[in-house]
Amino acid sequence: MKRALGRALAALALLAGAPHAPASARPFTVGDLLQQESFGAVVIDPAGRWVVFERRGPYASAARFDDDQGNPIGTSRLFIAERGGAGPARPLLPEAAAGQLIGALSPSAARLAVFQIHDGDWRVGVVELATRSVRWLDLAVPKPHRGRLLQWRSDEELLLVDRGGGPLTTSDRIGRVSAELLPRLWAQSAAGRGAHTVVGSGAYRDVRPRPAPGRLLRIDVETGRAVEVARGEIVDLELAPGGRHVAFRTLGADIQSRPGRQIQGDWGVSPQVERLQVANLETGQVATPCAACDVLPSLMAWSPRGTGLLFFAREGDTPWSAGRLRRYDVRPGRMSVLDDAGATPTVLGRPEIVRADWMGEVPIFLGRASTPGAGRADWYSWDGARAVKLTGALPAAAATLVTLGPQGFSIVVDGQLWSVTATGRARRLGAARSAVAAPPPKTRDRRPLATARALGSVVAADDPGRRLVRIGPDGRRAGLALPADGVVEAVGPDALGAVVRFDRQGHEARLEWRGGEGAGRVLAEINGRLADTDPLDVRAIRHTGPDGQPLTSWLYLPPRRDGPPPPLVVKVYSGDTYRVPPPFKPPVLGLQGDTRVLVGQGYAVLAPSLPRPRPAPGAGEEPALGLADRILAIVDQAAADPALAGAFDPERLALWGHSYGGYTVMATLTQTDRFRAAVAVGGYADLVAKWSSLPVPHRPRPDEGVRSNYVTGGMESGQGRMGVPPWADPARYARNSPLLQADAITTPLLLAHGDQDGAVPLTQSEAMFSALYRQNKDALLVTYWGEGHYISSPGNVRDLYARVREFLDAHLALPTTAAEGPAESPAPGPASSAPTPPPGRR
Repeated sequence: MKRALGRALAALALLAGAPHAPASARPFTVGDLLQQESFGAVVIDPAGRWVVFERRGPYASAARFDDDQGNPIGTSRLFIAERGGAGPARPLLPEAAAGQLIGALSPSAARLAVFQIHDGDWRVGVVELATRSVRWLDLAVPKPHRGRLLQWRSDEELLLVDRGGGPLTTSDRIGRVSAELLPRLWAQSAAGRGAHTVVGSGAYRDVRPRPAPGRLLRIDVETGRAVEVARGEIVDLELAPGGRHVAFRTLGADIQSRPGRQIQGDWGVSPQVERLQVANLETGQVATPCAACDVLPSLMAWSPRGTGLLFFAREGDTPWSAGRLRRYDVRPGRMSVLDDAGATPTVLGRPEIVRADWMGEVPIFLGRASTPGAGRADWYSWDGARAVKLTGALPAAAATLVTLGPQGFSIVVDGQLWSVTATGRARRLGAARSAVAAPPPKTRDRRPLATARALGSVVAADDPGRRLVRIGPDGRRAGLALPADGVVEAVGPDALGAVVRFDRQGHEARLEWRGGEGAGRVLAEINGRLADTDPLDVRAIRHTGPDGQPLTSWLYLPPRRDGPPPPLVVKVYSGDTYRVPPPFKPPVLGLQGDTRVLVGQGYAVLAPSLPRPRPAPGAGEEPALGLADRILAIVDQAAADPALAGAFDPERLALWGHSYGGYTVMATLTQTDRFRAAVAVGGYADLVAKWSSLPVPHRPRPDEGVRSNYVTGGMESGQGRMGVPPWADPARYARNSPLLQADAITTPLLLAHGDQDGAVPLTQSEAMFSALYRQNKDALLVTYWGEGHYISSPGNVRDLYARVREFLDAHLALPTTAAEGPAESPAPGPASSAPTPPPGRR
């Protein structure tokens, strides 16, 4: 919900941009894109004394760029501010190198556990907040990007997972695993010793190597003494209130698909079974509540007394929809199963999530009645025998709760805040825009932050502005007045203080600590060098979708200048819809086809909403069907709008797409010749080959399971939506594969791809290039070495934009007028020395 609020506020800021740039403004450039700074996680201690946050420096200032989506972490530093102080926050660890991340505050908030990337590995330190001194533990830990791997048991003791002497997993170093392992393997073969990797199926499923088992440790932070609690491939832990027990999950056998059943979807995306174990930290005994269970990763919830544990699990070869909510009581060691109770939990997909928690010592869950054709999801309580609906009187039942206690909970539904008692009695408390502090808090990259369960807050409508409202057992209590254009990042006790982020022109600008009714204290200001870039001029294009639904697409216009209208670049991604202008993503996700850069280069840019059409009853989806018509209908509607007369040239059109957007580009080109040029970055063209290829980074080291289900499931149940394997409906795969309609493509196409792309293999772009090369059609194939699914090395990013601009300008030029000169010089090398191709066909 917090991200949704942020997107809405960002949209308001975009729309408020002046349509005509001031004389002092300048275009947003690729250099600006690579110099962007950002904020990471923000925490306020429970007493409201300290605020600590992550500040990530200019992206291009990182020491290395082979950590895939983790590249920005290499610039991250921790800052701290104390309540009552003045001026900006200070560095928490000024002497330590960058690559710092928040781990967790100790119960008294006197200490903070932190992570740091150090010499290519990860380590953990304990910081004394009062003195800023740090003690680094002599342990090698996994990269902190998946489950919770660290939690305080007391101010003196940490629970921590380390790698047990093993190397980082493939996922923990996915951007560099090939560079590290392949030369060694090649050298072994060259020396005659041999080098090989083996994976198996069926009877041979378990032949692959397993990583070294990790260790769950109790660490005395005063002495550094470590006591091993358990050993295994541990991926998540959850400490019980009171600190006597800890639940943790370990990876088990590989999950292999079966004939006649779906891959992913109802069956899940995990490549391995996950087992639940519970350790008694006082006696050292470890219990396995359900040895035959595969446990859902999204749920390990302890009761407030720390004696009951909720989890969701399936047994045998069954889908998650056949799983059951289970309660494990540690004192008798007894497990109860929610079965035949009148309702079952709802399993949300990709990844699989079940919403459940404790209302005092009573479990509650979001689910549906067990009867066939049950309607909407509601919250239920479970007394051990039956499920009791609690939210039936509400207009709907949101998945996120604002507060939760023994007497009931509060929830935001359709802009209204409701309280619901333990017996299901509902009372409307007033208007509310969103919840902002529902536990457990997480960072923006979804790393769990280990903090105590706390009452929540909401952002409430307050004429004429907004107000942070604290929700407690006694109802609403007014808190902090909020600025209209701020995004709440963290909330202090009693909602009387908060850390608020302010954005400008699509980038983050400053972080403030707000308290009382006055102006906030500025903790940090970033991206000051971007303040003089052109304001964004964004226009809404209202239209209907393929099923008649109302939709909005968004048109970005460059500053008005003398001369002809600018050409239009249409950035496509089939399946995306935008109620507000699509937010600008941070690096590395946002480095591909940034709208601000394209507008700065003089192009108008259209972001069309392209939901998939609903298939006819009994028919499968056809993802390529009618793509060109739907895209061009939006273009034509914008061109025909009198308010947009002369805003862009509808005769000079180009396409740009990344990943599934690259597929969208290529599928569209098989259906129309109206686009003069197109760019597909990391896209796929052959659905059968995409279905069958294993991810490149996992080839030399399959320590995390065979990733066949990942790619085949993505094509059958994910974006591909084929529903069946290729042999079950080869014609459907063929109809939707641009490669097999490549003879219809007449538009010049630039294909760009990273050789280490683990999501879409380089061979996909190579296949389309080969098809166009075979027909003597205009095409470029650019391979970026050492890059994954996102082109992320600054040199390669610069080359991509320079090369694409040269390509587009050559094809989008007016028949008698040369295109306006580039705002930035193209990168040296092949792009600037290649012959200029002829104008694109129409």
